Amino acid sequence: MTKHLKPIQDWNALAESANSIAQMKASTGATSARQIRRQSIDRFGKPTLEWLTAKKIEKAQRMLRDGEQIKNVSSALEFKYLPNFNRFFAKHTGLAPRAFQRRIFKQKIPLNRRAGR
Repeated sequence: MTKHLKPIQDWNALAESANSIAQMKASTGATSARQIRRQSIDRFGKPTLEWLTAKKIEKAQRMLRDGEQIKNVSSALEFKYLPNFNRFFAKHTGLAPRAFQRRIFKQKIPLNRRAGR
């Protein structure tokens, strides 16, 4: 007997709390990622991974606009390595995180920021 997934009501809260499809699956009690994918396509017209990626980019951009350090944004999105986050961000926005912040703040941010200097 298959277990049916109840319709997901609060997608935004789900996106904030889950950074991967596996986490979404655990949070919703879905027995498979396919159950979430069906709901994602019905609701947003795009597969779960595509929707989740867009939400991650929105969150990263929001945090960078708020002046958060890039390493903290990377960590919040659960990237183990900063270069992986930089590639992810650049691939989906066309700008590296530092270039995005420079554009937002219209000032040059030093490449090697060091505490206390």
